[in-house]
Amino acid sequence: GVEPRLLVPAYVSCTGRAWASSSDGAPAAALRLTKVCVDKCGRGAAKAHAAQIATLALGSHDACSRLDDRSSVESACVELSLALLAKLSEGELVDWLRAAEHWAAAAPDGSLPSKDGSLVAAPSDEDASARRKAYAALHLATLAKRFRQLAAPRIADSSLERLARDVQGGAGDASTQRLLAARSASAMAEVVAHLPEKLDADRCDCCVEGLVAALTHSADVWPDRASFLRHASKALSPACAAVAERVQDVPKRRDFALKLMLLARDGTVGTRRASLNAVRAICDALREDVADFANQLVQGVAEALDDAETAADARAVVVLVEQHTGIRLV
Repeated sequence: GVEPRLLVPAYVSCTGRAWASSSDGAPAAALRLTKVCVDKCGRGAAKAHAAQIATLALGSHDACSRLDDRSSVESACVELSLALLAKLSEGELVDWLRAAEHWAAAAPDGSLPSKDGSLVAAPSDEDASARRKAYAALHLATLAKRFRQLAAPRIADSSLERLARDVQGGAGDASTQRLLAARSASAMAEVVAHLPEKLDADRCDCCVEGLVAALTHSADVWPDRASFLRHASKALSPACAAVAERVQDVPKRRDFALKLMLLARDGTVGTRRASLNAVRAICDALREDVADFANQLVQGVAEALDDAETAADARAVVVLVEQHTGIRLV
């Protein structure tokens, strides 16, 4: 019989105590209880406690780095943020995005990491900074997917430029760079795909530059080439397809296709296969519009077909282009 708005501060306090528990599952359970309470709050109560709830969701991300089961806490944090944002107005969503971007972009200052889910102003080192950006990317991807054209333009305004940089992996150890690159690519794909308008030239250049760099295989970050190719297929290729589909100017699309085909011609085997995979995703997305840049796709196709390690990927591109446009590249 207690009103939900009165329970929110109590649940927030319980979550703080859950971090002190010896059980890895306690923080996630406490966050999910708080989320249920927020779901039952009215808009007025959610707005009154918005700062407290947002602080808890973002602070818990920082604290979860010491847990074995991080994914449960990450998921619970995102669910809590979504429950809050569903109650807020468009202006308040913009305020939340600004605050989240400020949190994600904070430079490391040696601060001790959070142990109880409280918000720490800045990450402790480069690795913690990259993890924080990866957490933010997870939030942004989920927001764009859930709220679509309401959230995507606001996320593009606040964070698209950073996502385009982070898709390259950033700083931190190799595993953190891989996490950041994958989540940033997924967030970019969701945000760009749900924009109500086409990408302008500046945003297009920003995204293309980041994706071309990300498709260049780095053995330091991705020592296992197979894992890099899976990453390219699951995260980078959908982002490339989304950007190509939303580009406003045909010349920009042609330039993007040419850059990918030059990578497919001149890069290492991992880079070449990843680039061809991205081109295939673009062809799948654009279908008959591939005719606009078919001339650019000729670059590097013959070389890729002659190489046993890239021949299958190149053949897939050739078949798709002929299927969708009737144009034979070779």
